[in-house]
Amino acid sequence: MSIMRADIKRDILETMPGVPPIVPLKNSVISGRIFDGKPSVTLKDGRPARLAVVDEDGCIVEAGNDVAQTVWAIAITTYCTALLHGGHMKVTTEKP
Repeated sequence: MSIMRADIKRDILETMPGVPPIVPLKNSVISGRIFDGKPSVTLKDGRPARLAVVDEDGCIVEAGNDVAQTVWAIAITTYCTALLHGGHMKVTTEKP
């Protein structure tokens, strides 16, 4: 069994049509591991950080692990939906 480094896999993904590029952030690092479903946010110096929802006035509306877990769940569900249905469905936190 061959194990590929994450940066090599990312290079492959970036050449695939429809896959958005992963843009490095200036002050933080966001990562995720599919096998445990835990997104991680840290500052460049390694200190822990949190994701937040910020309104147009700059006020933090929600922050913390719930936001990170929800973003992760939406990302995974969107990906799975794209695989199953050709990407023509919207995934949201609200029921229709």
